Amino acid sequence: VSQSRYGEFDASRIAIKKTFLLQGDGNKSVYDVTHGLNTRDLYVSVRENFGNFQKVEVAIGYQQLNSIEIDMGDPIIPGDDFVVTIIG
Repeated sequence: VSQSRYGEFDASRIAIKKTFLLQGDGNKSVYDVTHGLNTRDLYVSVRENFGNFQKVEVAIGYQQLNSIEIDMGDPIIPGDDFVVTIIG
């Protein structure tokens, strides 16, 4: 463990990447994603898994240490799936 101007750095804490697929049913717009990383210090990205595979802006709730809540705003149309990447 070493000190930096941002606090302690622990090289044993390596970032872990997890990927999830949100599949639309035409009704649901809020999804709970369990990542199991035991932290709120996460980078979360959501992108289309169709068309141009663009990144989309969503509301993300970090209330729990092992899961996040993703609010897509509108229900996902069946067949328009989205990829969630979580790094923590």
